[in-house]
Amino acid sequence: MKAVPKVNTDGLYQGVELVDDAFSGVVPFYVPLPEPEELDGELPEVAGYVVGVPVPQGLVRVLI
Repeated sequence: MKAVPKVNTDGLYQGVELVDDAFSGVVPFYVPLPEPEELDGELPEVAGYVVGVPVPQGLVRVLI
């Protein structure tokens, strides 16, 4: 297992997620949907991404 960063859709760090050592790539994660009877055909909204590839150095957004 390895820890990879999770970022939101603005590119801000949201924490880490443990994934298999073979994981590579960028995979979206979604906003939790309500119960099935409340969906009304709603599609899941992308909340951010799990990033399993090296990020270029200096690609950090600092909020002051």
